Amino acid sequence: MNQKVVFTLIAVSSIIIFLLPLFKPGAMAGHDAGYHYTRIQLFTNALKEGQFPVRWIEGPVPGLSHPLFLFYPSLFYYATAIFMFIGLSYVHAAYVTLAIAAMLAWVGMYVLVFRFMSDMNELDRLLRPYVAAFSAILFLFTPYRISQLYVRAAYGEFLATSMIPWVFFAFHHFYNRYANYKNIMILVISLSAMFLGHQPTAMMVAFPLFLWIIFQSKLWKNSNARLWLSLSIVGLTTTGLLAWFLLPLVSEKNFIRSQNLTNSYYDFRQHFVLVKQLIYMPWGYGVSVRGPNDGMSFQVGIVNWVVIAGIIVLFLYHTYKHHDHNQYSVFFFIIFLYSLFMSIDLSEPIWERFSVIQFAQYPWRFLGIASFATAVLGGIVLSYIFQYVHKNRQYLFFFLFLPILFNLKYLAPAAYLSDTTFDLGNPALAQYTSPENPLFGVELAYLPLWVQEVDSSPTNPRFQIKSGDATISPILDTITRQIFKISAKTPATVRVNTHYFPGWMATVVTRDTANQTVIPGYNNSFGNMEITVEPGEHTVTLAFTKTPIRQLADGISFVIALGLVVLSISTFWLKRFWSKNKGATSVALRYHKKASLNVPRRRK
Repeated sequence: MNQKVVFTLIAVSSIIIFLLPLFKPGAMAGHDAGYHYTRIQLFTNALKEGQFPVRWIEGPVPGLSHPLFLFYPSLFYYATAIFMFIGLSYVHAAYVTLAIAAMLAWVGMYVLVFRFMSDMNELDRLLRPYVAAFSAILFLFTPYRISQLYVRAAYGEFLATSMIPWVFFAFHHFYNRYANYKNIMILVISLSAMFLGHQPTAMMVAFPLFLWIIFQSKLWKNSNARLWLSLSIVGLTTTGLLAWFLLPLVSEKNFIRSQNLTNSYYDFRQHFVLVKQLIYMPWGYGVSVRGPNDGMSFQVGIVNWVVIAGIIVLFLYHTYKHHDHNQYSVFFFIIFLYSLFMSIDLSEPIWERFSVIQFAQYPWRFLGIASFATAVLGGIVLSYIFQYVHKNRQYLFFFLFLPILFNLKYLAPAAYLSDTTFDLGNPALAQYTSPENPLFGVELAYLPLWVQEVDSSPTNPRFQIKSGDATISPILDTITRQIFKISAKTPATVRVNTHYFPGWMATVVTRDTANQTVIPGYNNSFGNMEITVEPGEHTVTLAFTKTPIRQLADGISFVIALGLVVLSISTFWLKRFWSKNKGATSVALRYHKKASLNVPRRRK
């Protein structure tokens, strides 16, 4: 059978095995499952009303509104919204997105390790696919990655962690092939996807990625100005593409209770891992707590530890034989040690010193990097083993499925709930009246700073007369726009059951007077908007608009995105067009060739 067909079957079968729990009826339970299922619906409703990019959501009861997606990464929700638009339920839309993330993880790790094996040129080319496939399977079936999906329901984190191999591959290809437009695009897209998938993951990967850049560029030997110029272009382009999210995030974070994201249960000091827990601890579906009584497992994995033992043996062997150590094994072993160090309490001074990292909340999240590093190291160890057993092909397939055999028992959520459990219209949700309940999809840390109390009763009216003699006639009531008429006999104040946040503006239209645009008041414990009018007939329009910083950010991202699309067309499509016309070369292509910063291939 053709080798490509064989490895396609291996990829498909291993991914299907990993995703088998998704094929059972019902909605998988998990720590954050309720948050995600609710938010998927709220996010899609916001898109349907024309809000783009989505920043403000409301629900699951009227008035429970907040600017969640001004600060919370939204790639998972944009992806699920696409599938909801084509008719899938919110549960199945989530499952399809998770399946795509699993495929991205498998393929990304495969191409990364396959490239390493090609560069090292120490393994027969027929054996390289086996090695790369082993790394891909190990990365997918590492206990921490299984926990992300089936215990914690950390769907955004699972998606972002799946992008780590792509980011490292993109930088590797960038430095060892060509720093041209194509590779810059790969870098920009992979970096952007990881950041929009889960900010803490991007933050934790930043330091290993910085070391990877230094390692790839051989900065200690020489400095290539062209490469660093290209790297600057990547950084600026990625920042510009993410400006719609980054600029409001930085400029408006003081309007929410961001400190709540790093205290109480989210205080990193409560979530350090004990060394013995890294080696082995029973599988569980509980939560993380201070000390040894955690309800979830933080084991690195049996196969992963065998890989680490194999790497150490290789180090000792090469040292004894006075051979050069494999450069990739040294680098990723250091990354593995770094990730373990950051997950235990010995790293507490670093967490204290660099406050920004405290937003990662759980030190054990660094096990995602350990999972990635051990998967790469697994391919390197196997490459040496295969030099001795490659004639016995049955052993090759045996090694491939070792990660599955050891971790198959973990592939199950704690329970399955009815598909309708999290429906926004489900009357059963009325019993969960506290916004802190995960079924509500609301985190109090993202509520506006001036909201002192929350009334999540589903019977609260949208408009209330708080003072004066007046009547209200509602006209329109959506997430980001409310219109009502008010007939006031005396000066009257109307309270709207929507939290105020910068961007909300009120337009008051009164007969025979000029329209008035005002910022609503919010001087009440609920932080709800209030409009005061004089006697007479008025039409009031409340709208969530873009602040100047949001307009600027959206404009920057639009220009960058448009520029990348135009360059893509000029580089690839016009190349095909002109190649069919007597080999002529377009002006855009000639300019592209001059602008490309070619890097010589590294000597084998």
